[in-house]
Amino acid sequence: MWKKARINKQGQYDNDNVQQVVHKMDEISMNIDSSFVNRHYSNDVLTQALGTKEHNGRVHGVGGYVTPTMYFHSVKKTSKDEVNILVENEELRR
Repeated sequence: MWKKARINKQGQYDNDNVQQVVHKMDEISMNIDSSFVNRHYSNDVLTQALGTKEHNGRVHGVGGYVTPTMYFHSVKKTSKDEVNILVENEELRR
């Protein structure tokens, strides 16, 4: 999505810096397992190519109100879930 947003009407990148980031993204994408990126969204391909950390609660390049949970379809764990898992494990041990 980030790359498509930076392509002009002729299908090219106007800025050399953008072209360098796109090239880095392509290199990283070829050398990384996609399941690893989905589990570790704070270190996704764009974050690595830009060389900057993600801001808490946001995803680079997809809009200001898109959270990692929304974009990567990950389930947010709550402390209640963790407590329930611990209780179930204790019950199974008995």
